[in-house]
Amino acid sequence: MSNFSAGTHEFKRLVAASIVAATFWSVNGVYAAPIIFDEEETEIMDLGASQVLYDLQEMMTSPELSPVITGAVRQDLIAAIASFAAGRFDRAENFAKKVTSAAPDAGEGWQILGLALANKGEFEDALEALDKANAIYTQNPSLFVVQGDILIVLGRKDDASVAYAAAIEREPTYWVAHEKAGDLYLHDGKLDDALDSFQEASRHAPNDEITPYQKLVSTLIKAGRNQAALAAANEFVQAAPDNAAALISLAQAQIGAGEMETGRATLESAAETDPRDPKPLLALAVIHRVNGEQFAERDVLDRALVNDPENVAALRRLAGLEVLEGRNEKAQELFEKAESLASKNSLGAKPQLAELYLAAGRTKAAIELLSHWKDAPANSPEAALATLARAYAADGRIVAATKIHKARIEQHGTLTASLDYAAFLRGNLDFSGAEKVLIEAQKAHPESAAPWLHLGRTYGAEKRYDAALEAFEAGLKISPNSREFESAALLSEIRMENFDAAFTRASRLASLENSSAIDYFWLASVEQSRGRNAEAITAYETAREMDPDNWIVANNLAALLIDSDPERALSLATDAAEKSGGNLEARDTLGWAHYNNQNFAEAQSIFTTLTEENPDNAKAHFRLGQTLAKIGDTTGARKALSKAVALDPDHADAAAALAALASE
Repeated sequence: MSNFSAGTHEFKRLVAASIVAATFWSVNGVYAAPIIFDEEETEIMDLGASQVLYDLQEMMTSPELSPVITGAVRQDLIAAIASFAAGRFDRAENFAKKVTSAAPDAGEGWQILGLALANKGEFEDALEALDKANAIYTQNPSLFVVQGDILIVLGRKDDASVAYAAAIEREPTYWVAHEKAGDLYLHDGKLDDALDSFQEASRHAPNDEITPYQKLVSTLIKAGRNQAALAAANEFVQAAPDNAAALISLAQAQIGAGEMETGRATLESAAETDPRDPKPLLALAVIHRVNGEQFAERDVLDRALVNDPENVAALRRLAGLEVLEGRNEKAQELFEKAESLASKNSLGAKPQLAELYLAAGRTKAAIELLSHWKDAPANSPEAALATLARAYAADGRIVAATKIHKARIEQHGTLTASLDYAAFLRGNLDFSGAEKVLIEAQKAHPESAAPWLHLGRTYGAEKRYDAALEAFEAGLKISPNSREFESAALLSEIRMENFDAAFTRASRLASLENSSAIDYFWLASVEQSRGRNAEAITAYETAREMDPDNWIVANNLAALLIDSDPERALSLATDAAEKSGGNLEARDTLGWAHYNNQNFAEAQSIFTTLTEENPDNAKAHFRLGQTLAKIGDTTGARKALSKAVALDPDHADAAAALAALASE
């Protein structure tokens, strides 16, 4: 804690800054430490229980209490403080109210009452109590900081900024308030203002308070001022040469300035400075992750866990490695261990673990894991809300999912939140709702083409292809070189059977220098729709050269070659059927290719299986009927063809084949 000017009855150290502020930051996960390498969240008692107890003892034994705090009132105050220290906030509230009732002009009772109420979640009442304490403690800035932290919890960032400014006005050298103001500026992307605040915090903070220096260095890097960051980090190290955190900041600055190997060496030095501190090793792990050095990253994380087997950050990162390598069960085990060690209400890796639960079909486990945010309290982490909404949707709880989606948009207002909600509504066939959300998103984010893409997909799902095309064209004005938009617009034109316009667009895409197999696939599809089979074959051949493993290209090319080159068609159809994983159309093409190569037994086997698996598929019964007729099974052929006509009375080929059999 910083020293500051105090009035006669004001405390130099307050429980507020030690416990309450930490509680707010950790519970809501709003502001993670900006150090690139350190992803650990602050837990309530991680700030040092010994310091908190010292603060309480000082308050209880202070000779400078208000004159009216004597006798029974003093005993009630001591009981309130002791209850607060023990986490018994109801009891602390009761004793504090006795103090405020007996001595309303003493700040001590209002202060403890405000802190107790805040820790009970009764934030508005806490603010009111702290207002009364603030009116009495006219020189103490720290209660303004506590009020700012409460306002952050309530989502009132502007009011919190005012509170921090009031603390600074009351005591310009109070570094905690400068740091808090910097956190807000950083969260809002105001890097210059954040830098000013962190510089002030660094200037006034004691040498053993390192976070302002860390935040100053990391913000300079974010602002692209790498040389200034390097200078600040070197100054930091000179002030604390044996401090591992200072060395980590220096390494961060060195890497930001392009001195990768020097940064690595600095981190190794930091690890040697305090072998029990896993943070330098975790920082090295980040470098290995960025460079794709997974084996080296695993080795470093293992070293960190040897030093501290219960290090939550190392366990989470190791779990992330397991996910990358496809070992989800091991990842789940590590995430579960990490979250069992972390605070129940902290964000941590809960969204990642919940996603693993969802992938394994354990929707209720995912919901339970994120239950702290089920009512979407103010400032809920967006990652928690996003995953919780997906979990509710997977569990069929549409109303609950809708509530969380809306809360996510209201609290965070991100484009991704709106797009996810629209996709959710579209998936539940609420097209008008999805359209409304996307139009609002487009107005809020006019610089982004994404709302137009999703709006077009929504119209397409409604088969409003003309409206879909308009949306995709609007997106192309914002993102003129987007293949995704061009392909979506092309598909709309095909569905509208506007093949001339589709041919123009497909030809343009295929003519580009960086054209791909999909461009030639679309060109071939359009040519096929226009009845220009020779041109379609040429385009499909090009697409197959570019992507030999694309079974759809092989299937369509086989279908076009069945009459002119049946042997090649059979080879292509065999390849497509194997790679398609049993797709109905691919197997149908393979059966027809066997038929045209007079392999009637193979064709019969394929079409019989298809009719058994898909008894309502008229085409499969028609193909089987034709095949049975070829091998002389007239009865079987008549039965299969009759079934085809019954399923599809408009199937002219099946009706003609049945009539031909009847005339024999």
